Amino acid sequence: VPDTARNIMGYGTPPVAYTSMVRFLVNLCREGGVLGMEEAFRRLTSLPAHVLRLRDRGILRSGYFADITMLDWRELGYVNDFMRPAQTARGIRHVIVNGRFALRDGRVVAGPAGRVLRR
Repeated sequence: VPDTARNIMGYGTPPVAYTSMVRFLVNLCREGGVLGMEEAFRRLTSLPAHVLRLRDRGILRSGYFADITMLDWRELGYVNDFMRPAQTARGIRHVIVNGRFALRDGRVVAGPAGRVLRR
């Protein structure tokens, strides 16, 4: 079965797999008004780090791993395209992982900037 047919029938990767955090910020915070910006970002950063007991992550502090995402709040958005689900979100300008660029000016930088955490 072609990839496009699998996606239409629900067997492929849905677009939300690539944009779930952006959907959260746009739908519940910016447009929905359900959460304030500070609370929305806390739920994406320090709260998961606390729940997973990652003591050196989740906030910007000296000695912590510097994982930072810089975005354009007004441009932040996502695409719902089941035919081409692997589309990145709009408005993400830079991503820094462990102090190294993983995304710079909206483009992926070669080489790994981080590693998978296993417990």
